[in-house]
Amino acid sequence: MSNQQNYYIPITEHLIGGVTVVKDVNGNDLVIATPTAQKNIQSEVPPMYCDVVDDIKNIIDGKVPCIGFTASKVLGKDDLDNTIYYEETGSKELVCSNIKYSETVNIEFPYNSIIYHPKNTWKYNCLVLCFYNYHGIIPSSMHNLPPVINVKRSSGKIQKGIIPKKKGLSVRKSVSRNDDVPRIYVNVSFSNENPDDITEEGCTYSKGIPLDELLTYNDISKVRIQLPSISNLDNEPIELEMEKGEEDYIKCEVEKHYTDKANEWKENVFLPCVKRINDVFENLIEVV
Repeated sequence: MSNQQNYYIPITEHLIGGVTVVKDVNGNDLVIATPTAQKNIQSEVPPMYCDVVDDIKNIIDGKVPCIGFTASKVLGKDDLDNTIYYEETGSKELVCSNIKYSETVNIEFPYNSIIYHPKNTWKYNCLVLCFYNYHGIIPSSMHNLPPVINVKRSSGKIQKGIIPKKKGLSVRKSVSRNDDVPRIYVNVSFSNENPDDITEEGCTYSKGIPLDELLTYNDISKVRIQLPSISNLDNEPIELEMEKGEEDYIKCEVEKHYTDKANEWKENVFLPCVKRINDVFENLIEVV
């Protein structure tokens, strides 16, 4: 017998599918619904499946892996709570934000844009943190690597290159390099015509180079890296009047969830990368 639980939905004249709850790899409840069922679910369903905190997390967790696949938007729709706003109900208040440093993984405007109501700015911050952890991105504003750096070409020659401000570090496994563990990659740009060109206009070629390799032919005495968190993201919450109590509880629980996930990524993925480099370069990397 399956241990899946049925999620009850009202019967209509349409075939609307169904919803079920299963356990994910971490043992958490995962709600699976057909698109039509999602539109027809009513509030009379058991409250344990209508938890607002889980609903917010499901929206964010479902959206992050899809960012970059399409630029299509529903007119007047808040991407973070699926509310449809019309002109008379606040559609003019919606804002469109582009996720900073998404270019690190080659996701650019308009594919990195999120539309939301200002009251959901805190949810946007959670989504950005989740996006960074999902792709292993460390914003360029959170490390002290020099903007101009030596780059080793495939021919073995060393030339000048730059670290673009809009691209951060990425912690990942490279398929082309056959990495068996994640490594910290630095996204660099360089000129194929002039090895001394350090202008953004001239540096049109780019590649990701492991940080441990860059350190072998760059004179860098200390690398300081700060990891993104809810508190240090650039998107400050917009103060709006709202009822306290339940809203505060929901916000705290959701932010705690993504903070815990970020800390888990730090402990299980990022810090082992740092240790492998520090074992070779005598604690050259400092995590601040």
